[in-house]
Amino acid sequence: MSDQAANGTSLDIGEIINYEGLYTVDILDPRTEEPLGVKVTLRSAGSAKAKKVLRAHQKERLERFQRNKLNVDVEKMEKQEEERVASCIEHWDWGSHTYKGEKPENTMRWYLRLMNEQPWFFNQCKEAAEKPENFPGNSATS
Repeated sequence: MSDQAANGTSLDIGEIINYEGLYTVDILDPRTEEPLGVKVTLRSAGSAKAKKVLRAHQKERLERFQRNKLNVDVEKMEKQEEERVASCIEHWDWGSHTYKGEKPENTMRWYLRLMNEQPWFFNQCKEAAEKPENFPGNSATS
């Protein structure tokens, strides 16, 4: 029995997850699993912005299919996945840290660069953006 049922409240299933909500992930050092001091604020992979990027990719694939140009380009697919995850980034805070001597800016160009050049960074952002429990909604009603 759920907590809501035990307390005599009903559950609005449509409000369990707030796809437009934000979640901040502390990026971990892949060698030690210790926080690096870099924080990335993400929206859900189910957010409108992320879905828009996914739809654009699907539309492109459909158009290629309709033109009978079905050749699969793995690099393009990887790039598209990087774009999808980067679209989930609201902003990041690098504190005093740098990347290859530069201070990363809050721009899509920088998000994509990190997604492409640092797979471990990409994986941590992707995992956090795809976990529904990171974006709780307000589901209890009286």
